[in-house]
Amino acid sequence: MFKGSFAASDFISLEATEEAMSSTPVQHSRLRGQPGQGYYLVINIGTPPQKLNVLIDTGSSNLAVGAVPHEFLSKYFHMNLSTTLEESGDVVVVPYTQGMWEGKLVHDLVSPAEQPELSSRTYLACITNSSEFFVNGSNWHGILGLGYANIARPNREVTPYFDSLVATWNISNVFSMQLCGSQEDNVTQELSLVGTLVLGGIDSLLFEQPLLYTPITREWYYEVVITDIAVSGVRVDLSCDWYNKDRTIVDSGTTNLRLPQKVFSAVVALIQSKYLVCNLCCAKMLQFFFHHICYALVR
Repeated sequence: MFKGSFAASDFISLEATEEAMSSTPVQHSRLRGQPGQGYYLVINIGTPPQKLNVLIDTGSSNLAVGAVPHEFLSKYFHMNLSTTLEESGDVVVVPYTQGMWEGKLVHDLVSPAEQPELSSRTYLACITNSSEFFVNGSNWHGILGLGYANIARPNREVTPYFDSLVATWNISNVFSMQLCGSQEDNVTQELSLVGTLVLGGIDSLLFEQPLLYTPITREWYYEVVITDIAVSGVRVDLSCDWYNKDRTIVDSGTTNLRLPQKVFSAVVALIQSKYLVCNLCCAKMLQFFFHHICYALVR
């Protein structure tokens, strides 16, 4: 089963099929964000609909939004105002690499704000307590986990939002993301992240052919295998085990590139040597090898 892909200006596309490539995308939704703070999607929750921004995160599987006032939230979900909300009586706690949240698990209607007709009843966590989760100035009010049900909290019986959408509308079990990085607003001159989320397929107009793939090795996070890393064509040349210590995942919810300490030290040493000799921009020097196929990080 194909669960997702990233079609981006500088992207890695997760395992796909010819059927997925040829399928017609259901809808496009604009992604926005602040540099360094991730991409968010505007969604409708409840009846009448309340619009909230949620961080698009392939590194988790729960949909959750703030449901009480918080100093970093410009708005939050008012549970008592939704006539379609059904409480489950369960409490869910989700920890991340940094931060955590706790909330009430409920059912309610959810849809992309730009496609309100794509409404589905799904699990939703209403966050009542959190620590180092919400980010000041990020402009998002919650998180939309697009990972597999195997990592949903408190258990895999909590169906992720996209799975609910697939079941309700019988769309292809494919989503794709175009992540374009920062662009300057013509009016305000401010930088902001821009991109596109496609539900139900891959849009060939959003990327340049050919599309490159690497297998998903395990269906929980989007786990892949790195076989090598290179800096300006010079390979780090460590054992594959070192690159994938613990696990290697593709995670749209963070802007960080995390490496095991031994790999990090080797990459930094190569970058420093190349930078001192060639005066090159470090951001254009990194190359990753997935199953021995090279993907260059170029912005």
